[in-house]
Amino acid sequence: MPASDRSRNDEKYACPLCRADAPVIEAKDKSYSRCARCGLIALLPGFRPGPETERARYLLHRNSPGDPGFLRFLGTFVDALLPHVPPGASVLDYGSGPDPVLAGLFEARGFAVTAWDPFFAPGDPAANAPYDLVIAHETAEHFFSPGDEFRRIASLVKPSGTVAVRTKLAPEGKEAFARWWYREDSTHVSFYTERSLPWVAAILGAGSFALAGGDTVIFRLGRADSATSLSTTR
Repeated sequence: MPASDRSRNDEKYACPLCRADAPVIEAKDKSYSRCARCGLIALLPGFRPGPETERARYLLHRNSPGDPGFLRFLGTFVDALLPHVPPGASVLDYGSGPDPVLAGLFEARGFAVTAWDPFFAPGDPAANAPYDLVIAHETAEHFFSPGDEFRRIASLVKPSGTVAVRTKLAPEGKEAFARWWYREDSTHVSFYTERSLPWVAAILGAGSFALAGGDTVIFRLGRADSATSLSTTR
């Protein structure tokens, strides 16, 4: 039987997003919980990297400000957010990495940016809070405890502010997930599906959210509008 078809339904693990009991599944050489309630797929703690391994892996990322392709990739994220934040808004880059290129792009557009990262910029992200915009660009997949992380983000953003998350959404099928390249990065531990997004919105206190470009979710706090049910622009 293929590894991706095996599930250990007698074993349960508390989903780190919604806290429901989630059955354990196996995908190749790793074990995950797969939550039927919120759709989150989470790598079990025994398979997570330690802090030194995690930091070393981030230092291997090729996120250079001199790479035109990387700048274009970041630019699509910035452009998607510009209609949702006022000029000169305060921005928190939550998980900025070793080289905060994205923070620099927002600063170049006239925003007041604070970069925070547990390994590379470990100050107090609340020092300049609350923010008009909190961005988690390719960081949510690294959250060991996504429910706690999103509650922390909620405490840092203004009641009428915006939270933007960029991460790949996981395929629903077990075989497809087992083959998915995105899960093979050793520091990727939390994988969200479209069913996860309303749960994240509820934790953030978002009145609405929309999916832009297939991998960016824009949560608007305190405002309910037509984008509350998943809206996609691809």
